Amino acid sequence: MAKYPVFPWFDEHYLKIAKPDPLAIAARVLALSEYHHATAQEHGDDNAWFTYGLAVAAEALAVTGHLHELGTLLTGLETLVPAEYRAKWPLHDVALDQVPAHHGEPAIGLVH
Repeated sequence: MAKYPVFPWFDEHYLKIAKPDPLAIAARVLALSEYHHATAQEHGDDNAWFTYGLAVAAEALAVTGHLHELGTLLTGLETLVPAEYRAKWPLHDVALDQVPAHHGEPAIGLVH
């Protein structure tokens, strides 16, 4: 588990009330996907199927209304990315405002 906060993909307060810029969210998802794709290629997976699998899984979860599960998936994937990479991504300032993770669970809220 990463020791630094990640984007609150399944924070209902932030995503529903604060309504972040959809283009910034799309850019962050693409940055996440690109990171894992590049990492897969570095480890010898020439096809790097991760990106395609993520896209299919995200679409299936979103279409069927499983947004919390989609948020959990994206948050979990972000915990695998070193903080120095995430610091360059869109919406990094949002992630820094979260409540820190406790007991091995990802951070899910904003500091109020």
